[in-house]
Amino acid sequence: MPVATIQRMKRVFSKNHISNDEIFRRLIFGLKRANLSKPIFVRISPQESLQDMHTTARIMRKSGIVSAVMIPNSWSVAMPLDDLSKPILNVPLEKIGQSGPRENQ
Repeated sequence: MPVATIQRMKRVFSKNHISNDEIFRRLIFGLKRANLSKPIFVRISPQESLQDMHTTARIMRKSGIVSAVMIPNSWSVAMPLDDLSKPILNVPLEKIGQSGPRENQ
């Protein structure tokens, strides 16, 4: 399903106060109806709570089409700022999101 279609669905659903769980359920079961060939890999954001993760996992398991789930180990959030809108962390921007030492170039 094209990204634009998914984004359009989310806008329509959010206007009608449909929950993220229901959006995800409709998306996954829509993929099931499309009869796509396996494997189907799903990448989800870290969940806010264990209950949210259980709900998301239940939807994927019940669909019977998800072959693998990828979950990054961090949330994509903006740089934390103090009350004066100055960065709280003193980290060079080119180092953010990298793990391990980098060789000098």
